[in-house]
Amino acid sequence: MRLHISALVFIVLTIGGLGWQKSLAQSDQEQYFDETGHRVTGEFLNAYKNVSNPLLLYGYPITDAYQDPTTNNLVQYFQKARFELYPEAPIGQRVQLAPLGYYLYVSGQGQPLRITDSSPACQTFLESGFKVCYAFLAFFIGNGGEAQFGQPVSNTEIQNNYMVQYFERARFEWHPELRTGQRVVLSNLGTQYFYFHGENPARLLPEPGSDTNAGVLSLRAHAFPLKAVTGAQGHQTVNIIIQDQRFLPVSDATVSIVVRMPSGQETRYIVPTPTNSQGITHYEFPFSSNAIGVAEIQISVLHGNLKGQTVTSFRIWW
Repeated sequence: MRLHISALVFIVLTIGGLGWQKSLAQSDQEQYFDETGHRVTGEFLNAYKNVSNPLLLYGYPITDAYQDPTTNNLVQYFQKARFELYPEAPIGQRVQLAPLGYYLYVSGQGQPLRITDSSPACQTFLESGFKVCYAFLAFFIGNGGEAQFGQPVSNTEIQNNYMVQYFERARFEWHPELRTGQRVVLSNLGTQYFYFHGENPARLLPEPGSDTNAGVLSLRAHAFPLKAVTGAQGHQTVNIIIQDQRFLPVSDATVSIVVRMPSGQETRYIVPTPTNSQGITHYEFPFSSNAIGVAEIQISVLHGNLKGQTVTSFRIWW
């Protein structure tokens, strides 16, 4: 079993494009995004605009650009990507996408989906042996192919009741509840990796002077377990992040969780500590399972009259 990380975050945010036209009213050198209070400038902006649908492929910026202390490279996080600047690279190749799909994929986390070997609607990548099929293949080809997403690093799997597939720089999700033509969604791997990599949550805050007086109108809940794969018994910690409609942290939100084991047994918990000023809380709970499989964690959030929910999971492997 190949593990790229010890934790996996399932964050699914389907973002509409209503604010896109408003955000475009900027100069050629910089673009400010009122939705998150961050701006994109210079070569990062050129790379962002160099695709036909930046919101679909990258989402909104969730930080400003800053120097990564571990690499000294200039980096910037978007909902679905992390841009990295390599000054020594040739012009046009200086901005590169971090391989977040490769970093975040955990082998064995999902249930493999069997696809007929002879299906004509599939493309097999000889280097890895993985197949990309059907709507995923159409989306892959129609939005830049290998140059945009890299090689697949998994076949299609079932995770949290959705079909997903990991690529070097993305994770595809199939959402049958959405309209035709919009059912393939890219996971917010940029947001996921930001927290997994231990970045400073203060970088998510909008720049000084941003108009943030709209108040909390809705809740966005994200969660991920500390251990993606475990034995049949032990302790698990779930980390929970709550943001508002502008992706700003929501403090003092109360959280409850329901843990459903592979056998169907459920246990409910009230998280005693509300979210802090960075919108974060966590909870450790014991578990014991008499079956291997996926353990699901359902998260419910309350803040005033507002409610939010999300789901994550971990696999009991031995």
